[in-house]
Amino acid sequence: IKPLIFIVDELDRCRPNYAVSILEQIKHLFSIPNIVFVLSIDKEQLGNAVRGVYGSDLIDADEYLRRFIDLEYSLPDPPTDIYYLYLYEYFKFDDFFLSEFRGNHPKFNNDKNSFLHTCRILFSNNNVSLRLQEKMFSLARTALRSYSESAYVIPQLFIFLVYIKLMDNKFYNDLINKNLTLEEVQKSYKSVVKHSINRENERF
Repeated sequence: IKPLIFIVDELDRCRPNYAVSILEQIKHLFSIPNIVFVLSIDKEQLGNAVRGVYGSDLIDADEYLRRFIDLEYSLPDPPTDIYYLYLYEYFKFDDFFLSEFRGNHPKFNNDKNSFLHTCRILFSNNNVSLRLQEKMFSLARTALRSYSESAYVIPQLFIFLVYIKLMDNKFYNDLINKNLTLEEVQKSYKSVVKHSINRENERF
């Protein structure tokens, strides 16, 4: 008899009380033969949810989760240089940057390279999680859909604005509302990118 497999994905992203409730409910099915649950989770985040639901930082979340997890596998994060390229392809940015119209105008020819180079610099900062990178690409692609093929978009500035919108919203809003002097803009900009600068990319 083939087992019945349930795959529960991103449980850690649910409301804490809902996530814990699901765990407690599926626990009752563990003793039934040929039923298998596969939980795809961020264990640290789910542990935080458990502590939040029970209202104590003293709860051993790892011990609690062992009641539900028999075998545990950790998947390593993909290298930064791979994931943003994957996201670029996944969200089909070439449909914009390499469209037929833009391909016929030399001023647009380096847009893709500039966009990807900027992503590489921004995402080399360890504070940018894979989930956040995906959100940035999704937001950027949605915004690009509002532009015509002939629109002059500065790729470096475009993705940087998306980046600070999610990473440093105060800086973003101050820019939008023109609350900063040029010197303050430069200072804030440097504070955002300082962890990503090295000899290879400093000039860019």
